[in-house]
Amino acid sequence: MRFEMQGEIVKAGDPVLIRHHNTCSYLAADNKRKVKNDFGTELEVYCCSHSTKNKSQNLEMEYKGRLTSDVPTKFHEEFNVFYIHTAPEKNFDRELEELQKFDVNDLIKDLAKKIFEVSENAVPALDQIFSAMD
Repeated sequence: MRFEMQGEIVKAGDPVLIRHHNTCSYLAADNKRKVKNDFGTELEVYCCSHSTKNKSQNLEMEYKGRLTSDVPTKFHEEFNVFYIHTAPEKNFDRELEELQKFDVNDLIKDLAKKIFEVSENAVPALDQIFSAMD
């Protein structure tokens, strides 16, 4: 968020800049910095203001009164831009402990249902494969 947008409502899907209070640097995420955790592979978030390299002529604009020093004048690169997303479906609204409950039988039922939708003969064939593996 830019200074002039501080305190405004952020709608889902809108691009936002998030500034770290202590360092005054903007948060960034890069595809090259990946971390594996309980939720899968995620991007590491770090503090670094990636801004355009061009000269912004800050002093001249401040002198003429068109700009104050607390408003950033350079554009931020895509590393600093975040988007707030909501859950795609209502059933995603569950406690974390409930999401961590895992039942193998439910997984097998879901897999069989999806495979059966693709091909009626696939379920018996997979049953034979898994039986041979055991």
